Amino acid sequence: MPKTKTLPLLLALLLLVLPACSKQQDGSRDQRSNPTPPISLTARKQEAGKIDPALISAHNRLGLQLHRELTGQAEAGDNVLLSPYSIWTALSIAYNGSAGTTAREMASVFGLKDMPLNEMNEGNAILARLLEGEDSGVRLNIANAIWHQQGVPFKDSFIQAGKESYGAEVQEVDFVSDKSVKTINRWISKETEGKIEKMLGQPLSPTTIAVLANAIYFNGSWTDPFNPEYTKDEPFTLADGGVRTLPMMHTANMLPYKETPDWQAVRLPYGDGRMDMLVILPAASSSLDQLEQQLWADPAPWQQPFDEAYVQLGLPRFKAEYGSDLKDPLIRLGMKQTFQPDAADFSHMADIRPLFLSKVLHRMVLDVNEKGTEAAAATVISEDSGSMTVKVHEMTVNRPFFLAIEDTQTKAWLFIGSVNDPE
Repeated sequence: MPKTKTLPLLLALLLLVLPACSKQQDGSRDQRSNPTPPISLTARKQEAGKIDPALISAHNRLGLQLHRELTGQAEAGDNVLLSPYSIWTALSIAYNGSAGTTAREMASVFGLKDMPLNEMNEGNAILARLLEGEDSGVRLNIANAIWHQQGVPFKDSFIQAGKESYGAEVQEVDFVSDKSVKTINRWISKETEGKIEKMLGQPLSPTTIAVLANAIYFNGSWTDPFNPEYTKDEPFTLADGGVRTLPMMHTANMLPYKETPDWQAVRLPYGDGRMDMLVILPAASSSLDQLEQQLWADPAPWQQPFDEAYVQLGLPRFKAEYGSDLKDPLIRLGMKQTFQPDAADFSHMADIRPLFLSKVLHRMVLDVNEKGTEAAAATVISEDSGSMTVKVHEMTVNRPFFLAIEDTQTKAWLFIGSVNDPE
């Protein structure tokens, strides 16, 4: 019987815009560092051991803190999706250009006040190599870029850190020209394979001196695909009590699973298992709001290994999209001076004052759908569970839930989100 792969498509983009009062307009160059070569599965474990666990912990914590801030400012019932990895990476590049109180504020928000910058850069570089490593069922592309005003000298140490630690493409552009927006949007469209075509809808300020960007593209197939024959329309209850009909995919399999009186959680592996999707469903007697409070306070219960269990799972096929300016959330977290023209210190980036962050634009697109087929044995859902010798756990994701795409080796959460209203 044929089986169809479900290909979750995840795209995240972060743009940091830095204005300044001065600008010049000569010359240009277009440089791109060589892409990070893939790493074999054999070398993966050894490389992961070189990353300080504090870096991964800080990475995930910042993602959850921003998720909390964005949820607090969102309309009730809205989806809130973000990529901790995309945000972390772009801010890390900017951190290399900061100094003084600005650098101390950024380090505090990162949660890495005691970690030397070179150690952070090295850990981020190793993490990027691991994430882009080989996997027969996962395609993950990471791209970074630095655009700076032509003719304005940026410090070699900053450019070198961007290229060597983050594989950043470096280009000079003229931000006074409308072509700069087209250049950036073209890059974004290319790196996201056309899924985000117009990130910048308006011209940038003529005082813009630099734009830093990270784009991450993920496309993975389940290790054990859902059988489309069992997909059927079913009700999904929204947070406000309304009901939406969605195609619900079904499978029955041995999966990493955990439950408490307040929630159920399952991990769905991709490809050879180096990445998975964590799905957390609040109990019917609870709510996503209550679950989020627990996650924000202490995510440890969901970051530990789960025991294998036989799970009859229903998961909606859906699309979701979210975008926001992270400026206000980052200010509330303590990154205040970074956005103040008269106080920000990015003197390790360029000898220009004032130089500050004005926007931190983030956008994420999530598409969980059924594509392609392969001839292999399909997962069969038995209607008679009485003959089973193991306990069957039923988990039907038919109400608001939380998800995370995680790297199983490093425990880094690449994407997280609250799905209140899937479509």
